Amino acid sequence: MKILIYSANFAPEPTGIGKYSGEMAEWLAAHGHNVRVVCSLPYYPQWKLDPAYAGRAYRRDTWRNVSVWRAPIWVPASPTGIKRVLHLLSFAIASLPLMVRQLFWRPDLVVTVAPAFVCAPMGWLAARLAGARAWLHLQDFEVDLAFNMGLLRSKPVRGIVLRLERFMLRRFDQVSSISTRMVETLQRKGVPKARTRYFPNWVDVSRIHPGFDGDAFRVQLGIPADSVVVLFSGSMGGKQGLMAIPAAGVAVAQSSRYMVGAYAVATTPAKTSGPQGPVGKTGATGPQGQQGLPGAKGATGPAGALAATSIVASTALKSAPDPGVGTV
Repeated sequence: MKILIYSANFAPEPTGIGKYSGEMAEWLAAHGHNVRVVCSLPYYPQWKLDPAYAGRAYRRDTWRNVSVWRAPIWVPASPTGIKRVLHLLSFAIASLPLMVRQLFWRPDLVVTVAPAFVCAPMGWLAARLAGARAWLHLQDFEVDLAFNMGLLRSKPVRGIVLRLERFMLRRFDQVSSISTRMVETLQRKGVPKARTRYFPNWVDVSRIHPGFDGDAFRVQLGIPADSVVVLFSGSMGGKQGLMAIPAAGVAVAQSSRYMVGAYAVATTPAKTSGPQGPVGKTGATGPQGQQGLPGAKGATGPAGALAATSIVASTALKSAPDPGVGTV
């Protein structure tokens, strides 16, 4: 089958949507499908264009038997508010010539990955013009996020945007998302149940599973051996409210015998602020590659786990021995 994947983010980005779109394309190609990808130049999670791709606005290359067509994208230094919308819109516009080019290839299936939802109209139109099936895969609900972040405050505008979103969602032959709750949201937005699919993100359980020796991992991050470590996996951004982690640690420290420290291993830039002094400390490192992390037995352990996530934030609770509290 000839499959065209339309995804703003793609390999070699090590985390987020680029990681999953890349692995999906690689798997499809390895199983005999002819796969092409239209994507942006890599920039995530550093929010800076990869220097290896500098010098050319458009670029074509081959990645693990996948033909990759890259378009330019505007990358703001501070990806907040309207800048994030313009960032995605810049790719949607710049990628139009590449999507038109793919019509002559005549794909059998066009898979559009959102974000960026602004690419959905072109992904759907390309599928229809090529006589292909149209599949939309949502990693996030950008319209809902825009409302929650206060980017769209006007009620009339909100109504128009929701109707446009509903119209676009109902045009695709298949619409998938990464959790059962998100699939239910698709159905509430008007997508017929028969056309929705649960398509979760994945993890390689042969590489990432419980049961590792975390001593070296603790040494690298400066976490005491007798501390309890709580791990958070997800993106490091303002909307995640990650400062609730050290805040919770301080609350515990002030109400019990625990002494708290907060640690972060991040692959996205973030402003870190929080408790300092005797009850806690915060810190962050840069992007962590799988090979650079200690504590793994073979291919398992925190090295693999961190390679598969965007952030690991830990709150270490130091206390006297307690049968009810374990250690990692």
